[in-house]
Amino acid sequence: MRDQNNLSARILIVDDNPLCIKILSRLCSKWGFETVTANNSQQALDALSTTSIDLVVSDIYIPGMDGLLLSKKIKEVNPSTPLILTSGFEAQEIESKNVAKRPFIQKPYTPSEMHELIVNQLHGKVRKSA
Repeated sequence: MRDQNNLSARILIVDDNPLCIKILSRLCSKWGFETVTANNSQQALDALSTTSIDLVVSDIYIPGMDGLLLSKKIKEVNPSTPLILTSGFEAQEIESKNVAKRPFIQKPYTPSEMHELIVNQLHGKVRKSA
């Protein structure tokens, strides 16, 4: 099922859990998106410096620096790159991290929930496919 909005995008997936990366990468491919993966913040920053990225989906708790600090670094380098934060931790712990101002999705999420959030974040950011 290709993305119904005909969006063409490259998504950077940042998570220290290989299974989470694998599942989200497969979903994104199914939706017609290209993916780049990183399992820590340094790999994510390296990918951002060498590859054109349209959207970042990052777990909040990753090795190196957390997803919140990573999001600040991304905004310094490329302020127009949208970012979605994810976490499997309890809502109370997430609220203490002050993620309310950022797009966030709690793990486990359904494919349709993630797809809707990705499309909403990409809308207007990337080119439409022919």
